[in-house]
Amino acid sequence: MEQHKIKYIILSNKIGGKMANEKIQLKNALKKAENNLYKISKELKETESLCSNIKETYDNLSLIEKITEENPALTPIASKEIKEKKLVSLYKQMEEELTALKEKINSFEDKAIRTKLFLENFRTTRTYEFKNTESMTEFIKQAYPLFSISRVSFKPEFVGTINLEAIAEELKEEAKGNQTLFISTEKIADLIQIIEKKGLFKNSRIENELLKMALKGNTTVSVDSDNNRIRRLDRLCKQFDGTWKEE
Repeated sequence: MEQHKIKYIILSNKIGGKMANEKIQLKNALKKAENNLYKISKELKETESLCSNIKETYDNLSLIEKITEENPALTPIASKEIKEKKLVSLYKQMEEELTALKEKINSFEDKAIRTKLFLENFRTTRTYEFKNTESMTEFIKQAYPLFSISRVSFKPEFVGTINLEAIAEELKEEAKGNQTLFISTEKIADLIQIIEKKGLFKNSRIENELLKMALKGNTTVSVDSDNNRIRRLDRLCKQFDGTWKEE
C-alpha cells in the first residue's frame, strides 16, 4: 500500500511539473506571437511605400517603351542610358527578389489557413453588414431570442443627449433616468425605427450581459459575445444575406 502511495505521489509530481512547464511555454508562445504580430503589422504598413515604388518603376519603364516605339530615333539614347544605369541587371535583381518573396509567403499558406481556423475558435467579436436597414433589424430582432434573451438595454452614443424617457413612453417601457432604456426584445424593431427617425445609429448600443450590439450605421452592427454565440450569429447573418468583415 505504501509503495502505491509513493508511486502516486511521484506520478502526481511529474504531471504537475509537466503542467507547470507547459504553462510557461504557453505564456511565452502567446507573448512572442503578440510581439511578432505588432512587428509584422508595422512592417507591412511600410510595404505601402515599397509597392508604390515598384508601381512607379513599372510606369516609368512602360513610358520609356512607349516613347521609343513612337520615336525610334530616341532608341539609341535610351539604349545608352539603360546600359550606363545598369537597368537590365537592376530589374533582373528586383524580379528575382520579388519572386523569392512570393515563394516564401506562399510557403506559409497551409499554416496560415490552419492558424486562422484555430484562432476563430477564440473570436468574441464580429461586425456584420447588411444590404438594408430592414435586414439588419430582422437580424437584431431574432438574435436575442435565439439565446432566450427577453430584455435588453438601449444607450445612445452620448448619454443625456436624447430624451430616453420620451422614447420609453412611446414604447411603453422603462427608462432609468435619461441614461438607459430597458425594453422587451419584442420591441427591438420599434426601437430601431425610432433610432432611424432620430438619427441615433452611430454607436448606439443594444445589449444584454450575454450579447452586446453596437450600431455602426443603418446597415452595420458590431457584436460582442462568446465564441459559440458568434458562430450561431454567423449562420443567422447569412439567412438575411449579410456578410461580415474579417477583423
